[in-house]
Amino acid sequence: MKAFSLLLVSLLFSGITYAQSNYKSGYVITTAKDTLKGYIDFQEWVKSPVSIKYKQQLTDKSYTTYEPSNLRGFKIKGVCEYISFEGNISADEIFYPNLPLNLDTSVVHKAIFLEKLTAGTAINLYYHRDEIRHRFFIEDNSAPIMELIYHEYYNNDKSKVLKDLKYKQQLTLLVGKYLENNAGLIDKIEDVSFDKNSLKTFINAVNAGNGAPSIQPVEKLKVSGFSFFAGVGVNYSKMKVSGPLDLSAAPAGKSYGPLLYAGVNFFPNEKTRKLAFQAELSAWKSKHELTVESKYSDFSPIYKGAIDHWRVRRSNLSIAPGVLYNFYNTNAVKLYAGAGFAINISTSNASHVLIDPKTNNKLFDLNEIPFKKLWVNFPLKAGAVVANKIDFTLKYLPSTDISDYKSSSVSGDTFFLGAAYIF
Repeated sequence: MKAFSLLLVSLLFSGITYAQSNYKSGYVITTAKDTLKGYIDFQEWVKSPVSIKYKQQLTDKSYTTYEPSNLRGFKIKGVCEYISFEGNISADEIFYPNLPLNLDTSVVHKAIFLEKLTAGTAINLYYHRDEIRHRFFIEDNSAPIMELIYHEYYNNDKSKVLKDLKYKQQLTLLVGKYLENNAGLIDKIEDVSFDKNSLKTFINAVNAGNGAPSIQPVEKLKVSGFSFFAGVGVNYSKMKVSGPLDLSAAPAGKSYGPLLYAGVNFFPNEKTRKLAFQAELSAWKSKHELTVESKYSDFSPIYKGAIDHWRVRRSNLSIAPGVLYNFYNTNAVKLYAGAGFAINISTSNASHVLIDPKTNNKLFDLNEIPFKKLWVNFPLKAGAVVANKIDFTLKYLPSTDISDYKSSSVSGDTFFLGAAYIF
């Protein structure tokens, strides 16, 4: 069982540290304005990519690396679209607490990839992020690409964080240019935050007011940040007694029983779905029998060979939040591993008797071993998702003391093997 636990843990951590390729259909536009259809390696770009890998065919063993300096742009179908930009960009940090002392308007000349957030007849909006800050750029159809100006900084004694919100003045000028100083829209500028959703909403409003029949957002796949699943399976568990009881000498009681489970996955990045936070509800039953020759013969010869027999039937309900990581991640197959903790509620029906080996009749009842109704353990999980619809899973619940007996303990491993439908 330790080997199984170590295997799952190693899969989880190796998956997190291993940057697996994730090629998706798309195209690149070269500096010669040629459009090359193929496949682009899409990663979890929390920060904007500094380069991309491109293959003409998915089966190609080699790839071509493109940087902003040798590419006009690229698009991954249904996921994202980027253009290349070279020019001055802000160089001050805006992530608290690493803010500059006093206003820093320094710039640096760089070639970067800009993600297209929305597009319209008048204005396109782009986004870029690196290790020091995020930036937004607007492409006015009659002017070059321009960065929206935003700074955060400490005052002289670092008692306050101040903000330079010149981007609101830039937005006001755009409204005046395209909408003849639309008073209603200008009033809304004060509420426009320096974030993706707020700026996208405002730019879309400017484009719509400019007479466009509809806003032209970047094409996106309709994917959700959540998925739900429900499945059935079997559970295999062992029960072992430890301590001064006669039953501690008995072999572990093994059980196979039914399993029902359902839950929800939340994906922080719905585009790649590599990392998932999961909440699962499961129900399962088990029945165990333990037998051993009793030590009552030490007290009286009439009990010679008497059998200590313990039979237990348990019903269990488990609520288990956890984290999963897809260390192999394609549309056809995903392989994952994960861990979490489980809160378990159990009911037990037990019979503990001394049996005459000659007649197989009960001689008398023995002391009952009380069980915990509420107990916690830390399950490990691994599995495979096929075609984003069927989830085959193997779950391991490490050995945990589930008894309320002071001088002895009852514990054992449990395995779940199941198949679930994802919807």
